[in-house]
Amino acid sequence: MLERLDNFLSSITGAGDPARDRAESYVAIAPASVSDDELAAIYDGNDLAAAMVERVPSEMFREGYRVIVRSDDPDAEDDDGSEGIGMGEEIVAALDAFGINAGILNAMILEGVFGGSILVFLVDDGGTQDSPLRIDRVRTVAGVQVYDRRYVETAKLVSDPMSPSYGKPEIFKLRSETKSQGSATLSTAEAFVHASRCLVFPGLPRASRTSSSAREGWGRSMLEKTYVALRSHSIAWRSMDHLMTDACQATYKVKDFMKMIAMNKGDLITERLRIVDYNRSTVRAIVLDADGESLERAPHGLGGLERILQEYNQRLAAAADQPASILFGMSPAGLNATGEGDRKIFLDKVRARQESTLRPLLDKAIRILCSAANGPTGGKVPDAWDLEFRPLWQLSELESAQLRYTQAQVDHLEIVDQVTLPEEVALSRHTPTGYSTETQIDRKARKLALADEANRETSAEPPAPAPDAPTPPPPAEPADSTPANA
Repeated sequence: MLERLDNFLSSITGAGDPARDRAESYVAIAPASVSDDELAAIYDGNDLAAAMVERVPSEMFREGYRVIVRSDDPDAEDDDGSEGIGMGEEIVAALDAFGINAGILNAMILEGVFGGSILVFLVDDGGTQDSPLRIDRVRTVAGVQVYDRRYVETAKLVSDPMSPSYGKPEIFKLRSETKSQGSATLSTAEAFVHASRCLVFPGLPRASRTSSSAREGWGRSMLEKTYVALRSHSIAWRSMDHLMTDACQATYKVKDFMKMIAMNKGDLITERLRIVDYNRSTVRAIVLDADGESLERAPHGLGGLERILQEYNQRLAAAADQPASILFGMSPAGLNATGEGDRKIFLDKVRARQESTLRPLLDKAIRILCSAANGPTGGKVPDAWDLEFRPLWQLSELESAQLRYTQAQVDHLEIVDQVTLPEEVALSRHTPTGYSTETQIDRKARKLALADEANRETSAEPPAPAPDAPTPPPPAEPADSTPANA
């Protein structure tokens, strides 16, 4: 009975029927296709679009990074690490001087706009640009050039299925265009470059194989990802502009208005309105006929619009994966709201991007630059180096002092309990690169010290007699010095 009733109600309401049930009528819609010209126009003409694209790359380079060179030679004399730090500073300065840091930042921004870009090293290694880079034969590095996806084509893919780069571009075809002044003709130049001479920025991943093949394997851009939300946000704020211009509508009442229109006296009405507006502008007063004219203002209610605009802001911030307080540069609302939580979460994401994306790019750039004779190391690539990104969250002077005070208390307890040694704490806290809360314990030295102590304790005990050695005689008793006749 209940089943029949349920079927009857379903036939009336359409529940469960994909053709009639509105809850079941959702259909996935392909993302809007945005042309390259439109992407460029959005970036150049919309300040929020530019902020979304530039925010994360700029934050990744905001505090910079340091390079510390390490040697695999155990006999190298650099106990305090000053030599490796000095060489690392020269490497970072060379990366700036050759425009590599600025080039990577520019390439990341173009990747966010167009969905892909490459950075090409201008390297002289004795071979052609379309041949693999030979690190051991690099003579000089002249600089770098950046190309966005619009001027890059894939000329050849890696065809070896055993290669980790299988299916990725092996050779790029670069295209540059210049327009002659006063002429509509374009001058085009083409060149081929091997992928080993480039840093590739592939864009955001695409799930659709059709869209990916249409862009020759390049991914989506940040502007394509947020296009719908950005468009809705722009429409909402533009509509607010129109509402503000009509926030208070004036109503001018004229006696026998329709009769004058029917009598073709519209010119008289227009002239009358001009006189009214002229008087309002010059003498700040409106002169009306007491019997036949009146002027009223009807204000429009704008209550609640700020809440609607705030929701559009939140929607755009969610699409950009950036906190609204950072994207729009506004203070968070509410009692005790500081926005520190949102900022920390955002900076954690930026730090993750530094490790996953920026670190491999910089490592490759350092290796290429140091292999050149005009590089910071004179053509000798260091055995190893540490690349450390400086903290994005900067402490105030008071917070830094409180941190050191708390750390000093912890160090004191560990030294008293013999968990750490004073020398280890001193060297760990005051490093050549600055103050650090990380404690470094030399486990190898600890093991050697424990072994030496055990050896000293063993050598202090009397040696045990051999099993077959004769038993020594008992010590003679001292002679009695008392006389016999006493």
